[in-house]
Amino acid sequence: MLNSAKLRREYRLLRGNPPLPLAERPDVPPWLTRLVAVGLLLVILGWWATGCAYSAPSVDMVKIATIESHNDPSAYNRASGAIGLCQITPVSLEDFNRAHRTAYPIKNLWDGQFNLLVADWYANIRIPQMLRAYHIKDTVKNRLWAYNAGIGRVKKGVMPDETREYIRKYNALRP
Repeated sequence: MLNSAKLRREYRLLRGNPPLPLAERPDVPPWLTRLVAVGLLLVILGWWATGCAYSAPSVDMVKIATIESHNDPSAYNRASGAIGLCQITPVSLEDFNRAHRTAYPIKNLWDGQFNLLVADWYANIRIPQMLRAYHIKDTVKNRLWAYNAGIGRVKKGVMPDETREYIRKYNALRP
């Protein structure tokens, strides 16, 4: 008695049809077929777990540093306690330390490279996580809004005039 799968394979080969699916190819071991299937499933689950949503392009940290401090690593805001190139607050540094299980002191924010690292993490990883948690679309505008005014204001839908100007400046700067 002929194996129907084998017969289908031979028929396809005779007709010159496209290559066989991975699971039907005689030269592919079954474990590889299962591995590919599991990998595909993980990709689909990852896409689904992120809300099946579009993810905004990364926020340009050079633009942020230009707007926040005019590229001055020694910039300091007495009102908010924000420090350095990207004006990182101590609360944001605590969030970074908690997420990375580190204990960087506030004095490290005066280092331009470290300040950019924390700002990039905050704008391009932490804020999108918070936006997803509140079921808010992840766009560059929403990221900038949260970076400048705080996630609470984005949640409430309150955009201060200062933040509108901030977003306008960001969009006006050349990459």
